Amino acid sequence: MKKFELLKKDRFDFECCVLYRIRALRSFGNVKAGDLGGYVESERNLSHGGNSWIADESMVSGDAVVSGNALVDDHAIVSGSAHISGDAHVGGWVQVGDHTRISGRASITAFRPDPGRPAFRSGKASRQPGPRP
Repeated sequence: MKKFELLKKDRFDFECCVLYRIRALRSFGNVKAGDLGGYVESERNLSHGGNSWIADESMVSGDAVVSGNALVDDHAIVSGSAHISGDAHVGGWVQVGDHTRISGRASITAFRPDPGRPAFRSGKASRQPGPRP
């Protein structure tokens, strides 16, 4: 049984695609039927099983998946092939992408940067050489 639907009229163009707000169709975990969630590119971004949820103004796109009892909230962005699962939490002003896996009881949050600066920088992170363990 589906736990959410895409609201085709509540949508916006993001950097990569069109994202749609979700609405809970039934109650589960801390979510009540009718609650509005965050934004997804398609239904494949959020599992219909478990208590996983995408809340607030958070966004999940591409091949990224939120499953299990995981929560993505606040203004978090999950993209690429990232997988958030288990009891994991991604929130605040966090951006997760590529092939990142966050699971178990991991929690990743970040406070909003200085309001005078953009929340996120574009571009790719580079790996700096350093000692290996």
